[in-house]
Amino acid sequence: MSRTKTEDYSAWVDWVAEHDWNVFGTLNFATGHKVTGDEAKRLWRRFWNKSDRLVYGTSCTYGYRIERAVFTQYGALGDNAHIHFLAKSPIEPAQFCTNLNALWRTTTDCAAHPKNNEILPIFSKREATEYALHEFWLTGSETFNHDLSHLNQANTKAHAQAANRLTQATHGIWLARARLAFDDHMAAAQARYERRHG
Repeated sequence: MSRTKTEDYSAWVDWVAEHDWNVFGTLNFATGHKVTGDEAKRLWRRFWNKSDRLVYGTSCTYGYRIERAVFTQYGALGDNAHIHFLAKSPIEPAQFCTNLNALWRTTTDCAAHPKNNEILPIFSKREATEYALHEFWLTGSETFNHDLSHLNQANTKAHAQAANRLTQATHGIWLARARLAFDDHMAAAQARYERRHG
């Protein structure tokens, strides 16, 4: 007997939520930049490859990557390319969030301003997972991006200079704006969480 779409969705949520994530993020493209599927995938791949190299250095060559589950989404009309991801931060989570936000904007001029992305420590892993999978109802399991995701790695230590290298790889103005955006996003996320959970 085949499973229903609701049962498939629940199985995906259970599988993703069982991992030890501590960061949730959304990376958008700038308003007015309607990036096609193939171009978006290329830019996301470049961003994650650069992030991996900065965190793991030459170990990246041997397959070490930031542990993450990435979900590609295009919106109800198919014209809003963006990704959601859950990750296990290899450095202090708040710094990781800020640096990734700044690095995304530094990597491509098509990337959204840091205030229009959101990368934060996770309040509720299950709710973050459910949100990451919200386009499952449109595309099914295709929302999970196997190419950009890296799961169940052995405990690989980040390069000793990973935090500094992430910071140095970002353009200073985007890092400053990402730091400001982090505080605003954190306050908004805390308020949302408290509204839902009292």
